[in-house]
Amino acid sequence: MDTLENDLIDELRELVKVVVKILLINIKEYMDANKLIMSNVDYPTSAKRDDSTKWPEVHKTNLLSGILQSDYEYRDYSSVITLHKNEDKILIDEVCGFSELLDFIISNETISKRLWYEGNFEKDRNRIALFLIVGDIVDRYISIYGGTEYSIEKFNSIYDEVTNIYFLKQLEFDICIPILMIEFESDNIEISDIISIEKMPLEFIRSKANIGNYDSHFENIVINCATHMIVIKGYTLENKSFRSTEIFENKSAYPIQVIDAIFASIRTISKYSTGYAQFVCRPQNNWINRNCKGDLMGLTGAKAKEFQEEFIDFSWLKQHLIIKKDLEAHIVDLANRLIDNSNNVLDLAIKRLNRSV
Repeated sequence: MDTLENDLIDELRELVKVVVKILLINIKEYMDANKLIMSNVDYPTSAKRDDSTKWPEVHKTNLLSGILQSDYEYRDYSSVITLHKNEDKILIDEVCGFSELLDFIISNETISKRLWYEGNFEKDRNRIALFLIVGDIVDRYISIYGGTEYSIEKFNSIYDEVTNIYFLKQLEFDICIPILMIEFESDNIEISDIISIEKMPLEFIRSKANIGNYDSHFENIVINCATHMIVIKGYTLENKSFRSTEIFENKSAYPIQVIDAIFASIRTISKYSTGYAQFVCRPQNNWINRNCKGDLMGLTGAKAKEFQEEFIDFSWLKQHLIIKKDLEAHIVDLANRLIDNSNNVLDLAIKRLNRSV
């Protein structure tokens, strides 16, 4: 990534601030006029677990939510803004300060090439990029703080979260793998200095709900049949271009051997069937995934589908399998031995075990 001068970054922040302040006022007027603001479609509104004998439930909005809900919860506030003339919406080009912001981006290629695909620097591309970024800032601001009243502290917090994915030299993150169809007695099991098994907070379960883009209703139920996850800490991505983060959606980019070794140790010691459906990246140095909606954690990741087909056959209705504390030490010991293994023969045995159990 090219080094960006501090004064250039500061100027960008000030120009965006002007636009956001005006948009918050405009959206407040839009809301006061009782104009319809559609909900985010398929947006995870909550995750809860009222009964320890059941798996966590994630509730989402649907196509009718924007019409049937009377309040403004889970609305897509960026949908109020438009790129094209529309008498019911706010045209971005008419927002005070936007033309100055667009001219600034066009005249600074160092910044503009961070906001869109390389080679597409013409005015309309920059306009679309700014439209999306400003929309994300406004949507997150109102969703998190519950209103349109402007505060410089609130703006700076949201601005940094949303724009860091474009400008940070390195993106720091943990890799998290939800463990399907089994639970652990302990909330935290340390395997090494950087690897552990942790209980997932409900907010994490909610925020990961759409990672993997599973279309099947039953598959979407299966991915919620998890209370714990494998966590591998300390990863960084060199953020060289707009497209750098596309690697998060590539299954081959993840440490499959380490993940398989841990699952093999769980299966061997517990004798339980398990698997995983998602690779989840949990941001660490104050960035969120591009186009993150509402107040979600900004997680990103990829589809895995490393689980048995029988899981889709109403496995979530069966009695929960719980790994007791007295087995955890044995799982940790075996996991470390398998992770340290460099013998290709044993690697093959791990793969066969994971496929057959």
